[in-house]
Amino acid sequence: MGRPRKILTEKELELKRKKEAEEAYKRECRYIVCVKNDEGKYMPLADDATTRRPEELVLEYPIDQGIDAIKDWYVIVHRALKLFRTDKPAQNMADRLIERYDYYTAENTKVFELTPEIVHLVFTQCPKCGSKRVSKRSTRIYVTNYAIDSDEHKVKQLGEPYTWPEWEEFDSYFCSDCLEFFQEWDFSKYNFDNPEYIRDEDVEAYREAHRDEEGRKKTGPFY
Repeated sequence: MGRPRKILTEKELELKRKKEAEEAYKRECRYIVCVKNDEGKYMPLADDATTRRPEELVLEYPIDQGIDAIKDWYVIVHRALKLFRTDKPAQNMADRLIERYDYYTAENTKVFELTPEIVHLVFTQCPKCGSKRVSKRSTRIYVTNYAIDSDEHKVKQLGEPYTWPEWEEFDSYFCSDCLEFFQEWDFSKYNFDNPEYIRDEDVEAYREAHRDEEGRKKTGPFY
């Protein structure tokens, strides 16, 4: 027989939930390595930076400008940042740079934590062109039935191809104006299953009346 299962007290359950919440929070965090330059600005390592070639981004980490400024900064640079999932490899990277180069010191090379509030990208508009118009790309499976004549090698199609809504598989969202893809962005707050429907014959009038939704660069499927 196995060991009897331990029944946790209310206090133990509370501590367990707290620990699980802290672990979940840490999993959502990301870490960056920055070096403080002569102007006092913290410059983050670029995505392709290595200990042999420690390249930095030209856009400083706005550490003293508040959470909103940091979130705006992250939207712009997140694809170019060297991001670490935990603090240990980030600190290892910083330590190796300090050991290898005179320029990097314990005083000017720091690891910063980017909280889930910063790295969780909730979509509001296209970060590239400012458009609020989004296109959804999906794949739908169609089935076509055939009858085969093995003697004369002929094929007969039995009816039209058919499909079902549940056979549609979501692929991605992208900007309707500049075609930027939004793989990292969260659209869960938007109800795409029950949208307000604009008929085809009314779309042009809608677009004219809502030019504030347009992006700065128009190369998408509506142009």
